[in-house]
Amino acid sequence: MLRIASALFFLLVSGMALSQEKIPNTSVWLQMGVNASFFDNPIGEYGASDSVYYEPRARVSPFLGLKVKIKLNRIFSLQPEIFYGGKGGAYRRANTSVTTIGGNGQNQAQYYKRYRLDYIEMPVLLNVNITHLLYKNIGDDRIKVQLCSGISPAINLRSTFRYNVFEAGKSYGPMVEQKEKFKVKQFDHAKNFLLNVMVDLSFNFQDKKGDYKMQVFLRWYRTLDNVYNISELDGYNMDTKMHTVSLGYGIML
Repeated sequence: MLRIASALFFLLVSGMALSQEKIPNTSVWLQMGVNASFFDNPIGEYGASDSVYYEPRARVSPFLGLKVKIKLNRIFSLQPEIFYGGKGGAYRRANTSVTTIGGNGQNQAQYYKRYRLDYIEMPVLLNVNITHLLYKNIGDDRIKVQLCSGISPAINLRSTFRYNVFEAGKSYGPMVEQKEKFKVKQFDHAKNFLLNVMVDLSFNFQDKKGDYKMQVFLRWYRTLDNVYNISELDGYNMDTKMHTVSLGYGIML
């Protein structure tokens, strides 16, 4: 947790410092959004084919970071970034012994098993302004569509395994209250360094002053190597790559 807090503090301080520097043809952006990550192969006892009906799920987690856009010409820009983001994968199955009762009525409780991985990533991307590429004489008063691609080195900050348990509480006649608790344990098998390939599609919007200071973007990236440094654990497969889909929002500082 200390390493994650330090990384976020570094990102915020760096963004404030860079935004004060007025470098020609260069802009600094704050980016934030949500990652949805999936393992490419089933791993561990919960992903094994003989497991008790666990289905693979995404790990959904936030990301926060900075990018520096260096304009090379009207069409091409270089785009280095740095950001903190959560990734991983998960498994889920129904707990047939417990029913939850809430505003939406009765629902089956679930067992959750989440492999959590947190990274500092440093993408280096080539940005192509698709709008200017296709329409050379278009003015600057339109939405700009941009496509990026490149590589993204990632340094692992934390690797944990989070799961839930149900503990019996008070009795109400034939019914027994079940308290859901989440527990976390270290899972120190993540590789310290990974390399990803990345593709990014963004849409830039003007603010009231006519400057392009806001954007939304969708990106996909995938590790080039296996996520963990072991191929098996307790006889179960641990060889897997990982892909991530991100939806984010950016503002120019």
